[in-house]
Amino acid sequence: MKKIIATALCAACVFALSFAARAADLPDAAVYYDENYPVSWITRGASAELRDFAVALGFAQMDAQAVRDWMAQTTARGAAGKLLIMASDVVPDTLVGSAPGADALFRKYLDAGGSVIWPGDVPFYFVGKGKWDKEKWDYLGGRGVLGFDTVGNWQGRSSAAPAETGKTWGLKSGWTSVRALPRASVTNVLALDADGNASAWTREFKKGAPGFIRLWDNNVTNFSGDMGQDLIRVAARVLPRLESLDRRGSIYLFRDSDFWPLAHRRGKGMAREVQISVLNVNARASDEYALDILHKGRALARVTLPGGERLYLRENVEIPLFFPDQEIVLSITAGGKREVLDKKQLSDPDFFGGFEVAAEPAVNPVDLGRALVPHDRVLLIPEQSLSIRFWCFIPGTGKQKIVSHARVQNKQGETVLEIKGDHSPAAGEAFEGALSARGVDVKPGKYRLILTLERDGRILLEEKRWLIAEDARPANRGFGAFYTQLSYEGPVPLHDRKTGTWTSADWDSLWTRGPHRDIVVSFPNGNRFVWWRGSSNVPFWASRANIGMTYEWLEAAWERGGLVDCIEPLQDKEARFSRPFIVSSTPARAVVDWRYALIDLEYTIADNEWAEETYTFYPDGYGVRHAVGHFLPMTWHEANEFIVFIPAGINPFDVLPPGAVRVLSPDGGRQETITYPQPAGKWDANTPAVFRINWSKKDANTPVMVSRSFEHFIVQYDGWKEDGRYVSPSYWGVHYPVTRGLPTCMQAPPGWRERPGHASLAAVETEPLRRRMLDKTHELVEWAWLIGNTDAPDAEVLAAARSWIDPAPLKGWEGANRVEFEPRQRGYRVQCQGARTVKLKFEGAAGDTVFNPVLLLENFPYTDAEVTVNGSRPAKFTAALESDYKRDTLVVWIGQSIPADSVVRVRAGEMDILKKIKD
Repeated sequence: MKKIIATALCAACVFALSFAARAADLPDAAVYYDENYPVSWITRGASAELRDFAVALGFAQMDAQAVRDWMAQTTARGAAGKLLIMASDVVPDTLVGSAPGADALFRKYLDAGGSVIWPGDVPFYFVGKGKWDKEKWDYLGGRGVLGFDTVGNWQGRSSAAPAETGKTWGLKSGWTSVRALPRASVTNVLALDADGNASAWTREFKKGAPGFIRLWDNNVTNFSGDMGQDLIRVAARVLPRLESLDRRGSIYLFRDSDFWPLAHRRGKGMAREVQISVLNVNARASDEYALDILHKGRALARVTLPGGERLYLRENVEIPLFFPDQEIVLSITAGGKREVLDKKQLSDPDFFGGFEVAAEPAVNPVDLGRALVPHDRVLLIPEQSLSIRFWCFIPGTGKQKIVSHARVQNKQGETVLEIKGDHSPAAGEAFEGALSARGVDVKPGKYRLILTLERDGRILLEEKRWLIAEDARPANRGFGAFYTQLSYEGPVPLHDRKTGTWTSADWDSLWTRGPHRDIVVSFPNGNRFVWWRGSSNVPFWASRANIGMTYEWLEAAWERGGLVDCIEPLQDKEARFSRPFIVSSTPARAVVDWRYALIDLEYTIADNEWAEETYTFYPDGYGVRHAVGHFLPMTWHEANEFIVFIPAGINPFDVLPPGAVRVLSPDGGRQETITYPQPAGKWDANTPAVFRINWSKKDANTPVMVSRSFEHFIVQYDGWKEDGRYVSPSYWGVHYPVTRGLPTCMQAPPGWRERPGHASLAAVETEPLRRRMLDKTHELVEWAWLIGNTDAPDAEVLAAARSWIDPAPLKGWEGANRVEFEPRQRGYRVQCQGARTVKLKFEGAAGDTVFNPVLLLENFPYTDAEVTVNGSRPAKFTAALESDYKRDTLVVWIGQSIPADSVVRVRAGEMDILKKIKD
């Protein structure tokens, strides 16, 4: 997360509480927070929120050096009654030294009666040695410092809820637990996971002191009000004074952010974000909280807040914006009496607005030879129009006069096209307007597009774009796989890790050694599936909305074996090892192979691990991703993550709908929508899952992935927070695609306006098809998933999923030796006997259907085949021959669902028979 500077009153630090008296001025409570040391499962933003909350409770904030001195002094004087909260889940080396052991200062503090609360990653799994430098101690860390294994069940992941002791302590909320411990390892069990293991616990080191207190053994991306309540109750076991704090409340006005604005359009109005916090240790069920909005003493609106027996309330609230100088008042009504807790006077802008520029009708950038065109650039061809839409909102009352103005300037600064409009928006209501120009009116070239909204000759808003006009026509190839050249329209960002400096390069200058070819699979519905050098040849769906989405790749564990950064093919920015090639492209299907090495940021291949993936697509837009990894045995690998590519200058909030991920059961009986930020989706292990990714507010098509056996969510990526508020809905990084040399982003991404990025939504674990040893050093692991991209209703997608997960039996009646369903190809493989006619009978349940069946007729070398279903020619089908050195295979795709008891006949056509006779 972006660095947050501690202030006297900041996002979570919303009320000031005085320290209790301390012997010899040595604080009895400390919170460790140091921006010069790393974090792991807890994000920078959540770490800062936890820090601020602890400071508000009277804890002394300490960096790595200060906490060492404090711990040494408390240990020497007797640490009983002392409490340290770790706002970072990576212990600094100042507390544990260079190697795990019971002689660590941290352990001596516990032995002296001190207590620690530790959230996030496994205790002592990592040790921080600098801002980005951390050493992996793994299971040796907990064993060495605490005397027992703190890693727990490596594959453990389930819901956690307070245990009986935890309820006694006051714990109320649950979470998703990761790597819980056996109960026998701990002194007190505060929470249990679904397997009966300890998710929150204590380990006593000196009689009478709680000792080491473990909470929230998972990714901590948002420090919620519920977590604050539980933390106070747990901390009060060491510091009883926390149970008698005075009632306090505050309104916090967030700082302006370059990542995401404070005010947002809501219907015809505007709303702005604020944060309210209330500490009320004597809360009652009848307590009510409210935010009142006033202007010059006149009440305008009231926002009702959660009330009741909440010890701690913290909410980010959107309030309607009526006037730039309106007042907001936080109050509590308790026992029939209203008490004002805080009030704030706003000083917001008197004008809001924005532009959206597009060439219409929309053309997929891939069809114009581009990918991920930066937000500040617009491609325009003669058959399109330049569309300029704008909006504005003026707080207050009355009518206003606004002029919209667009100018197109050439390289010499001469205006070659100018458009104006006069408008009369009403204050207090959002106004929308538009300007347009024909593409044929702009000669080919590169221009500066200058956009302004003006009032009384004063510019209220100005934005600039590059306009690239081309005398071109979009590619229109129908279905198939094609080699092509796709370029990147903007400068390619280059990062030097040693110096931390940035430069840039022209796209073509980076690809002087070749040959280099990109691949596009084109579909009749306008969708495109792309292998592009800018994505390290990682394949992705390319939308006409100028975004993309990949299902990921095969990836090894972070920095395994001492390597640098992530170990995955995205690091191959030069495409040295990552290479795709077209295996086959016919009217019936397209097949593309992709081979890559698992490498780190410095191009080191991890233990000679490689992967091959084959993508097999059919004209209906559905296909199969088949992945094979060559791995070290007993090592962890990830194979699925839903990653949305976004152009430079775009925030994921601009692109993603709130319900970005949907999960459905194949029978349609259950579905789960995962919303962002704060995703919390659940799905049963060892069950099939159908994923639909709502990747764009402007594209009704949704990428699809079907797993025969879902295991668990590895992670659901929450957004970045800055100053206590979300500035992205999910993980957002700019180290990929296109950009070179930048390590994985661990904070809201720097330079996002100039660098394309990606939004990671969720990573999932699915059961492989098989595993087997290849040789003495490597094993083969194989997966297959049904994939697609469609705007079809759920019923069609689920029908496709069912026909792949549980295919109807198919038997050969005539001309076939063996029939089996091949999930890797989404088709029935039929070994033919050399006959000119093959007759097959589906033996599915009555009333069921088979979705768009595919037949793979081996040794059936006829190109002019005739196909019938139950005696009739299908309304839509294609049959095409694929040949290799050993055999001919006729691929038959039937473009309609058929009854599950159908008879299908494929017969050589007259031309085939005549050719055979002639030969």
